[in-house]
Amino acid sequence: MTYPMQYQGAGTWDEENELRARMEAGDIVCGDDPRRPPLIPKGNGPYAQRFRAVYDPRLYADTSSDDAKAAAYYATINSKETERRMSLLGPPAANIMDGVSYFNFEYGKVLTTHIVLASGQTGIVDHDKASERIWKLLHRVRKWFARRGQEAFFVFVHENSARHGFHTHLLLHVGSDVLPKFMKWFPKAVECLWGSPLPDNLLHIRHRHQRNFSHQIMLQWIWVRYLLKGIKPELGLVNPITGEVKPAREVLRLRPRPGGLVLCRKRAGVSSNIGRRARDKAGYRSLFDQGQDDLLFTGEEFRMRAEVLARQEAERMMPGTGFRLGDL
Repeated sequence: MTYPMQYQGAGTWDEENELRARMEAGDIVCGDDPRRPPLIPKGNGPYAQRFRAVYDPRLYADTSSDDAKAAAYYATINSKETERRMSLLGPPAANIMDGVSYFNFEYGKVLTTHIVLASGQTGIVDHDKASERIWKLLHRVRKWFARRGQEAFFVFVHENSARHGFHTHLLLHVGSDVLPKFMKWFPKAVECLWGSPLPDNLLHIRHRHQRNFSHQIMLQWIWVRYLLKGIKPELGLVNPITGEVKPAREVLRLRPRPGGLVLCRKRAGVSSNIGRRARDKAGYRSLFDQGQDDLLFTGEEFRMRAEVLARQEAERMMPGTGFRLGDL
């Protein structure tokens, strides 16, 4: 079975690497477009109140532009179910943004490792079967970290392309203390599920540990934005503070690329320990959820965390006594 793809975006690994390099260089940022029509709010589902429609493809006279091609691509979609399967919609994108933000704030760490698993390279065309293997792999990842007294933190997005077939982007935290063992174990875990030997283009792993922590934070968000490149291009964001509506691609600083027709049940997600239930239980509201768009991707979560920890320490220590409240 061949899945239709009329507009691809990146077509080869070299092109994907070039796109990623351009994102890291910061030269893929969509600014204002004078042809954008009046912004028409629509949709009122929970956890997606910020996302709104932004533009009409008919307003793009230059049909050769990327925006026009993307808009025309999505204009052919005539049902919510097909729309969900052909693009990354607002709620899962918000879930990823909020999950990573919560991970930074609650645990004081960053996602360090980007893994791409191209299941389609093994001849798998059943997306449910491929996603089931990914789920089993993530279950083994959780157990691997648990045996070392740690938790597994990750986000993932499934995509599809004519050249690579069904493939998965996985972004996770691997500490430097367990990195060598993880890099040795992970390919073997993939072999157990996908079969041995692995095709050369099935598995790609990139790990970066920057000495400058601010650079590590910046790299994490570059990778997150790369995972979100399949977002529906006409989505907009309503700022809950000002009421202003801007294109999501502008607020998130990315250039939308169709992620392909994905037929499995869940296109994107996060680990449960940073998921919506965990965030709600902690009462956490991210910068993205609060509409503080100017602070996105700046590492503000770490400054907030330092303030909270300092305040908690001050509350435990009684002024002038040296005694801690918990000791009384």
